[in-house]
Amino acid sequence: MTTHRVPQRRQHGRSSSLWERVLLVILIVLFLVLAGLVAWQIRDAIVPAPLPTLVPSATPVDIVAEPLVQIAPATGVQGTLITVQGEGWPAGEQLIVCLDDLGDDAEPPIYAQAVVNGAGEFSAAFTFPVGVQWRSLPDIPIVVASTTSQEKQSAIFKLVENTPTSVPATAVPATATPVPPSATPVCTYSMRFVTDVSIADDTAVPPGAGFMKTWRIQNNGTCTWPAGTSWVFAGGSQMGGPDAVPVAVTNPGETADVSVYLVAPTAPGRYIGYWTLRLPSGVSVNQRYFVRIVVPAPSPTATPVTPTPTPVPITPTPVIYNWRGEYFSNATLAGTPTLVRDDTAVNFNWQSGAPAANLPADYFSARWQRSLYFEGGSYRFYATGDDGLRLWIDNALILDEWHGATSETYTAEVTLSSGNHALLVEYYEATGLASIQLWWQRLENYPDWRGEYWNNATLAGPSTVVRNDTAVLFNWGAGAPASGLPADNFSARWTRTLYLPEGNYRFHAAMDDGLRLYVDNTLLIDEWRDASYREVTAELWLAAGNHQLRVEYYEHLGDARVQVWWDTATEFTHWRGEYWDNKNLTGTPVLVRNDHKIEFDWGNDAPAPGLPVDQFSVRWTRVIEFEPDTYILFARADDGVRIYVDGNKVLDRWQLSGGDRIYQKELELQGTHTIVVEYYDEFIAAEIHFWYEPSGGE
Repeated sequence: MTTHRVPQRRQHGRSSSLWERVLLVILIVLFLVLAGLVAWQIRDAIVPAPLPTLVPSATPVDIVAEPLVQIAPATGVQGTLITVQGEGWPAGEQLIVCLDDLGDDAEPPIYAQAVVNGAGEFSAAFTFPVGVQWRSLPDIPIVVASTTSQEKQSAIFKLVENTPTSVPATAVPATATPVPPSATPVCTYSMRFVTDVSIADDTAVPPGAGFMKTWRIQNNGTCTWPAGTSWVFAGGSQMGGPDAVPVAVTNPGETADVSVYLVAPTAPGRYIGYWTLRLPSGVSVNQRYFVRIVVPAPSPTATPVTPTPTPVPITPTPVIYNWRGEYFSNATLAGTPTLVRDDTAVNFNWQSGAPAANLPADYFSARWQRSLYFEGGSYRFYATGDDGLRLWIDNALILDEWHGATSETYTAEVTLSSGNHALLVEYYEATGLASIQLWWQRLENYPDWRGEYWNNATLAGPSTVVRNDTAVLFNWGAGAPASGLPADNFSARWTRTLYLPEGNYRFHAAMDDGLRLYVDNTLLIDEWRDASYREVTAELWLAAGNHQLRVEYYEHLGDARVQVWWDTATEFTHWRGEYWDNKNLTGTPVLVRNDHKIEFDWGNDAPAPGLPVDQFSVRWTRVIEFEPDTYILFARADDGVRIYVDGNKVLDRWQLSGGDRIYQKELELQGTHTIVVEYYDEFIAAEIHFWYEPSGGE
């Protein structure tokens, strides 16, 4: 049997299969990669991209909304009634509404005020002023600012020309709402520009030259501008001028010329300065006016002008804007003045002191000089001096009282033409107290009381009779006050300005029927009602100076009688109440009066005219005789209260309070003790109650 060996093909077959397997693996990997890419593309096309995670859902984001301000209407003319509303403000915020287009750091005048309610909302309204010179026409920013924080927002009011078709229907009511006779009148302060008496706009003034700018303004409101009113710098270039100059007492409808001595800057260019009227309370009347000059560049071909040599006094002389005051260290105005300075007014009460550190307290003298513009008319000049004084006007001696005196007041009447007039005052002090004051008023044929009479009982319309009345002292009975007036249903108003020394005054009024008495525009006596003859008194503390008195009266039926007089109230029969227009009891009290009890709940009202609704303070003082006993002193206040006994603080709750808690202090008292109660109100409601009683424990 023959056996044949088969060739080893099996070994060859194994080698070929290995390479096939490697190739197969590569193909599979490529297939998987390709399949993965296809699947990834399909996924991207079907499934949206995930959103980025900014804040974890468990942590909410607090979004603080900005306070909002809206006005309506947003466009209008002068005199438009504008409503300002807002939301998103902190509750309780005190807000003011201003118009500000100066573009500088000047404080804009306040047109309205509001308090944010609990929902963060407020609403206020004001009338867009008339006759104001605006800088950023036609867009005027209306700014709402918080007085308790830095928050401030604004809206734009577009001012358009005053044409008959552009006045919104709501700007001016067709018929004024009549005020009933029993309503307490509320007067308004307003000012209107009349003309530039000197230095028209864009007048060329040489570099460094001094000039007198004079505005003529009119009181077009219903309140008299009281003594102490001033014309104050409000922004722009001050041009070397003073911060303020005094403004004469100006009744409604009258005009006043206000002069400020300025110095042109030395650099060429156009300069503008803003000025406004500020009341004694510190409130600015809403209009502002400007002085605008051009300082020309020097001409290169101009021939220099040789100035006239001015004698240089031994005493250094400052720039004089108001009164040039020269002070001598002797009582005879002899030699060179020890001091020369700029005095804003001749109104000094040095008492036992000296006018300045380098002058004696006795045996000194002074001279004041100034040129002022006066409108043509008759004027009464007043001067009070301790000791001697003399007054010249245009080199004519008007008052000659060169002798020892104790605060005597002298008067002289003079007729002046329109224009500038030179005033010169001389004064000397011998020994004791020292004081000097000078002031004047335009008579306009009413040297005493200006009496205006109406043929109706509401002081409505033009007056029928205007005359000078030497006193408010009339008993017409069943007759008429003058020809052309009825015996019934008539009314009258008397006004005058008087200088009164500092003190507590008791004003008396007797009437049949109604009467109102105002002192410096503060309603002091309000008896505006039908009633038979009666007498009423009221007390008021007055600082030394000019004070405006106004008496309004009406007669209905029957007899007609009216009388007003006053005297000095030397004692306080109950509590001496001193009221301040701030919450810190600082400065001079706005009001001092006799309060029978410390038991007041003013709510959201002011304690008296002339005082604010919020942020005021009061101090009551009284000397009380106590029988020997243990007493409990009680107090309840919204907001703070303090109690002193003989200068010792026995209760101190000088803090915010809702007035819902009664504080008490138990003391053993015997004999005479001085009790002082101090109080302040922060905001919202205001009330204070104080009383005492024996403890009853013994």
